[in-house]
Amino acid sequence: MVMLALYSKLTHKGRRILLLVFLLVVLCELAVSTFIGVYTVRTTSRDTYLWRNDEVQRLLAKRDTSPESFYRTEFTRWYSVNDSTLYGYKGISIFSSTLGAHTSLFLEGMGLPSWPLGNRYYYAETSPLSNTFLNLRYLINRDVSFADGGTNWFKAADENGVTLWENRHYLPLGFMVRPELVNYKRGNNPITNQNAFFTLASGLSGNLFTTIEPDRDDHTNYTTTYSGSGNYRYEQESSGGGILKWVFSAPRDGLLYAYISGPNDVNVERLHGSRTWEIRRPFIICLGSFWAGEEVTLSMDITNARGNLTLTTCYFDQSLFETAIEFFSAQPLVLHQVKDTEFKGRVTSLTGGLLYTSIPYEEGWSATVNGVPTPIVTIDGCMAAVAVDAGTSSITFSYRNEGLFIGLSVSVASLLILVGLFWLERYFLSRSHEDE
Repeated sequence: MVMLALYSKLTHKGRRILLLVFLLVVLCELAVSTFIGVYTVRTTSRDTYLWRNDEVQRLLAKRDTSPESFYRTEFTRWYSVNDSTLYGYKGISIFSSTLGAHTSLFLEGMGLPSWPLGNRYYYAETSPLSNTFLNLRYLINRDVSFADGGTNWFKAADENGVTLWENRHYLPLGFMVRPELVNYKRGNNPITNQNAFFTLASGLSGNLFTTIEPDRDDHTNYTTTYSGSGNYRYEQESSGGGILKWVFSAPRDGLLYAYISGPNDVNVERLHGSRTWEIRRPFIICLGSFWAGEEVTLSMDITNARGNLTLTTCYFDQSLFETAIEFFSAQPLVLHQVKDTEFKGRVTSLTGGLLYTSIPYEEGWSATVNGVPTPIVTIDGCMAAVAVDAGTSSITFSYRNEGLFIGLSVSVASLLILVGLFWLERYFLSRSHEDE
């Protein structure tokens, strides 16, 4: 209002000068904001944008195309912060300036690369539990070895070396879990979190991941001190950098995984080859399928004089996981209508419990069970779920943007102010002409 009053009292030349000052202030603010944003969040290389898009699009066309289906697709390795938007599929990875931190924190706790302060989270080839509870049905692999090796995935199609893989243990958008899952709260180590999440959701005893200790270390120019729970303190012996290296052995046949939070990328070496994992953010990686006694070496090049890192290597209990999948898949939410802001379906619960969905909750979501409004509960403040009794129930989830009315009101008010400013300018101009 002060600036409006000042504007109304200025001469025509003064108003032009004031508008020019405003323009310079806005340009300066844009420049500073852009610099801070790029410096803080960094940029993404455009060299791989839409790389091998023709093959990818042909593979996407070979997926399930039924209108009532809803599932997610991802690449085995990310290339940008918004691959799903670039290639046109429903995915997990996302970058958005309006992204809620609760989803980033939940996924970070489950062992996916996530950056709450950077408004983003990524998908990386990770644990089977995360894949099933995130509604991930397909993976597209373009240029890296597929660490799972076909244990939990099977090759569905191939286009000139670009491959489409389908989840052997795919679960739909919603399915029944034990009601105790509402008690899940993430901790500091995603391996521990996954075990707790699995037990609460399935009711089965036993750990999905069993930690294995390194057989030996073979560091170069560094010493490490272990403080428990996979936490290490490393210190340089002399200047010049070096290598941190640990050697593990598989306790039995099966998949090995590792949660890594460190300063650099991790090299995974085994008898049949090697792979380097880019560690932008800490996450659970699949080391591959191993025979009992087979060795795997994890190493990273280091230049820091000292620092901390977390390395937890685990054996995955495939049999226990598949037992839980039988329980979850026996009580799915069968969708019969899917829209952008609403979905409807039926679920038949054997004993009653909690209908879990892989929908990150936001204000505006509502649910009904058999037409009765039902409170939505969240898993660790993120994934939406509703209580369901035994028997067959009709389920509806709907979303209404709570800020839509406010936004429209602000837009209308802004338009009225603009019209008012235009009228005031015309009015004062006419008065000044009359005075002359």
